[in-house]
Amino acid sequence: MHAFGNITANGKVYLYPAELPRDLLWVDQNGHTNYWCSVQAGTSGSSKNPRTEGRQTLPGTAVSFNWLPGSARHSMSGRVRVEQAPSSGKVIIGQIHAVNALNPFLMVIWWNGYVRIEIRDVPLGVTRTLLKKQMPLGQVFDYCIQVDERSQLTATLDELSASAPVNSKWSKYPFYFKAGAYVIDNKGDASEGGWVVYEALDVIDGVLPA
Repeated sequence: MHAFGNITANGKVYLYPAELPRDLLWVDQNGHTNYWCSVQAGTSGSSKNPRTEGRQTLPGTAVSFNWLPGSARHSMSGRVRVEQAPSSGKVIIGQIHAVNALNPFLMVIWWNGYVRIEIRDVPLGVTRTLLKKQMPLGQVFDYCIQVDERSQLTATLDELSASAPVNSKWSKYPFYFKAGAYVIDNKGDASEGGWVVYEALDVIDGVLPA
């Protein structure tokens, strides 16, 4: 949580040290961070879908932190379980997004009983699935997404792993990590939505060149 001092929930942006409503983001008795987003929650930006989602910042601040692919080794890893999904069956739990890009470079998605790690090879390209594993609601899984100093992406999903080069067309779009519950659905009762529990979340950024 210390690396996500900018959190969007119910169409509003909460900047560190502001606290979100406890029914949207809370830490339970086990120390696990819970993200809840109703399909009827407010939206933000150009998205038609709601989210309760953190955006990478400098640790313990509200200052946005962005990094260029190839600048250093940057990784985000999580131990997660999805407790509830909207009727569309789709909730995004992690991203590598890009400043001024219309779409993210990478998404970690729970989708109809599977976890998928999907990427776009070029900024306006279609997504392709890098990793996919069956995952029922409530089951814990681990993932790690990393871009290194050679602009090489490495992704792991439990015992699965894959890698791919980051196309140079992404080089003008600084990257940043996001994590939470971004539901790809905006219809239904307010009790319908995405409930994502991060049992652990770690962001590591290598030393940037002077």
